[in-house]
Amino acid sequence: MFFLKFKLQDLNTCKFCLQSVLEKDAKFCIFCGAELNHPAKQRFNYIYDKNPAIMVAFLAKMAKVDNRIITKELSKFISSLLDKIDIFYSKDYSGFRNTYANIFEQEKNKGRSINELCSNIRILNTKEADFLICLLLDLIYFNKKMSANENTLMENIIIGLRLNLISFREIKLRYEQIYDFN
Repeated sequence: MFFLKFKLQDLNTCKFCLQSVLEKDAKFCIFCGAELNHPAKQRFNYIYDKNPAIMVAFLAKMAKVDNRIITKELSKFISSLLDKIDIFYSKDYSGFRNTYANIFEQEKNKGRSINELCSNIRILNTKEADFLICLLLDLIYFNKKMSANENTLMENIIIGLRLNLISFREIKLRYEQIYDFN
């Protein structure tokens, strides 16, 4: 599959009045007051509806399902999960790691619904499906147990994505065995 590489657009020009903005870091056009399209915003808009960003959104939904307080340790762990997403998709979407953190915050606070996320993501193969399942289970089992709400949300995601629920339960069983053993 061919993906277009992300290319920054010129942010020194306002698309409404086509006047040059003299200040490099200006957030608004000095002539018409329109908001300028900065590199961070361009990255965010470009990646927002792609698979890596949707996986980040699923992580955010899972992190807030039980109104879990995000401690310093959990924050570091979530950061490592975002790094995993960056590595997994590095071939097609490199350089978006900082954008993932912004997407996580937006999706945690409001963002899209689970149904919307499920309808927007395109799982291309079992490797990608297993990666998503393991990513979410890693977050769930951070505190060594799965709550009923987390299990319900996880199964809703699996069903919404039309993935094999039995395969998910097998992977979940392996996680439970690992954490029961420890």
